Amino acid sequence: MDAWYRPLTVAHAQDHAKIKERLPGSREGLEQSTPLDFERTPSSTMQAMTMLLSIQQAAKATGLSAHTLRYYERIGLIDPIARQANRHRFYRPEDMQWIAFLTRLRSTGMSIEHMLRYATLRRQGDSLSSVSARKRMLDQHTATLEAKLVALQETLMVLHAKVAFYTQKEEGLKTPTHHLPKEESDHG
Repeated sequence: MDAWYRPLTVAHAQDHAKIKERLPGSREGLEQSTPLDFERTPSSTMQAMTMLLSIQQAAKATGLSAHTLRYYERIGLIDPIARQANRHRFYRPEDMQWIAFLTRLRSTGMSIEHMLRYATLRRQGDSLSSVSARKRMLDQHTATLEAKLVALQETLMVLHAKVAFYTQKEEGLKTPTHHLPKEESDHG
């Protein structure tokens, strides 16, 4: 067993063995296509969590402050975090995965209010109404993000055109014998 991994239970050790089978170089198990559950999938920026983390370690791993983690817990965005005998919080891998998902929602502009609604629905379990409501929320958020991306792409094209215009104008100023391009409008 790897030195960095200390299983918490026999189940964790079995999970670790399954994960190692799927590491690069192993093609076993890749033929089956299983949909990803991004509520429980770590983000690409978080390292695989195999230990319990203190609030400082959790803050560092998520990019959130300890204050924000406590706030998220206080308002019910994350479930109450388990505590050790000394009353210090310890974050489990499943806590970290949920926080990573929330961080993605927040970074894409979802309001705390909507995130709270989503978390409430998640706590209701996998009933048809809960799953359908969460799917609707994510569909709406996805549509909003896609519209923002289109607007950003349009703005980016305008900026690229403006940079090209100024590059051409700059070159013309370096060699005074060339004809300078005239800007089409006075907007820049």
